[in-house]
Order: sequence, then structure tokens, then C-alpha cells
Amino acid sequence: MLKRKSLISTREWEIEDIELLISLAKDIKKWRYAGNVPKFLKDRSLFMLYCNEAIRARICVGAAVDILGGRVHFINLPTLDEERIVDIARICGKAGSAIVMELSEEAIKHPYGFGNSVVRRCAERIDVPVLNLGDEKFNPVQAISDMLTIKEKLGDDVRGKKCVITWIYSDEVRSRGAVQDDILIATRYAMDVILAFPPGFELDEDLMLKAKESADEYGGSFKVERDFKQALIGAQVLILRSWASKECVKLGLNKFGGDREVEVRDKYIDWLLTPDLMDLADRNVVVIHDLPISRGKGATMAIINGPLSVALDQVENSVYVSAAALALLTADRQV
Repeated sequence: MLKRKSLISTREWEIEDIELLISLAKDIKKWRYAGNVPKFLKDRSLFMLYCNEAIRARICVGAAVDILGGRVHFINLPTLDEERIVDIARICGKAGSAIVMELSEEAIKHPYGFGNSVVRRCAERIDVPVLNLGDEKFNPVQAISDMLTIKEKLGDDVRGKKCVITWIYSDEVRSRGAVQDDILIATRYAMDVILAFPPGFELDEDLMLKAKESADEYGGSFKVERDFKQALIGAQVLILRSWASKECVKLGLNKFGGDREVEVRDKYIDWLLTPDLMDLADRNVVVIHDLPISRGKGATMAIINGPLSVALDQVENSVYVSAAALALLTADRQV
């Protein structure tokens, strides 16, 4: 049983704990459809601290807490002021049972690592658990939700399945958090992971080294592919992501400049997934992408709205993974 242990990245949880979380998420999903979810958060208040809109995160957390009988209070942070956020977190920590944080799209405006350090400082300074719904380095809830969705579609044993995680073109500048946690968890599940991206969009070198070590340890594989079409061949899972360029991440979007980032991204507008390219993948490939999505950018509408896309299933599973994480983190009895 987990108690008072925050979830900031999947890499800090044992695989057995992640499996426990996924198992509970499956149970909560089953119980919800049966209409008899245990009220693990009955009479508990939780607080969600977020920047910008965080629409999807607020939808999922709000639904998750409702399912478990609790109440969530949404606190919009006007700026990523570290000391102020820590103070707000300390107040919320005294008033509630847990804190959920979503800083990803605000964090990318700052030098790499700043947002994650804010989340960690909050976790260190308060007595209640912190659930990270995204910063510029990690997004464990989305990664675990992706894995749950993959297991539902391909079966519980995903060892040796070819999982392609690829950059796609978008006019929106997004953080690396979800893609890095996706890689970290997929390699621990012994999948054969291919990471594809154009020049200038390299990820965190230390984390990629950790992913390679995990692949070796658990019996999977991890490799980088710079050829978009080559990466797609035989893909059984296709995770579509867009993230900021390496130099933008290093300096932060505020200093690097939005117009400059657009110039870098526009060189690779042809990193677009089309039905013809989908023919390179396995005929039953599972396609995962973010919602909301920039329509017609990164992937055609035929793919986004097609039968192979599991985006809505993944969003629904994010509700149950969030619920399971909060139930485990706040548990004062075995669940």
C-alpha cells in the first residue's frame, strides 16, 4: 500500500507499484460502469494548481475526484513564481488531502527543469502527496494512461510489441513531459521502442540513457530513428507527440522566442501522418494522440477520426488512472 508518496514521474515508482495503480484503475472503470465505485475520497478535499487553461487535466481530475466521492478545488496560478507557488501549496497541504499540479505549458516558457523543480519543492515542503499531471520533464498520469490503453487493445503482455513514439508537426509548442514518461514506461514493459524525430528535437540525454538501460534490463529495446517513414514500418503502437526544439527547451520559450521556434518547426511540416504512411504500420496499429489536437496538422483527419485512433479511450482512462493514483496516494487503509 502506498501512502504519502507523491507521483512525479514513472521512473521513481517500482514497476510493481505502477501495475498496482493500473489494476486499481481497471477496477474503478469496471465499478463505475456497474454503478458502485467505493468512495475512497469521501469527505476529502483536494486542490489542483494549474497554469494556463489545462482543460483536459481539469476535466479528468474533476471527474476522477467526483467518482471517488471527494471534492476538488481548482486554483489557477497567474504565473510560475516558485516561491509563491510553494506557499500556495503549503496552504493547500494544510487544508486538503492531496495536491494535483499541471504546469507543463507554462513551464516550457522557462529554462528546462524549472517547472519540475517547482513540483518537487512543493512535494518536499508539504505533508500530503503531490500528483503531477505534467511539467516540462514528466507526465506520469498520461504515460500510465497510455500504457493502460495499450494493454486494453493488445493484451496485458506487451513485451516485444513495436511501439513507435514520433514527433509530428504542430503549430502549438508543447512540453516533452508526456513523451519522455512514455519512453520511460514503455521500455520498462519490455516493448521494442522506436523514437523518431527530425534534427534539432532531441530529448533529455540522461533520460534517454535511462530508457536504454531499462530496455536492456527488462528485455526490450530502444533506438532512435531519424527517418519518419522507416520508423513507421511494422508499428503496433503509434504514439503521436509534438514537442519543442532542443534549443527552445534549453533556454525556455520566453528567451528563445516564439517566432524563432516557428521557423524551426516549419522546416518539418512534412512530418505529417497520412493514410498512405499508415500502410507501413501493422494493419491493427493502435494510434494514440493528444486531445484536443490541431486539426489537420501532424496527422490527417482520416486518421484522427478513424477506427485505429484510441484517443478518446485514452482520455477516459486518464480519469481512472487519476482516480487510482489519488486513491493510492491518500489511502489510510488497503484498497
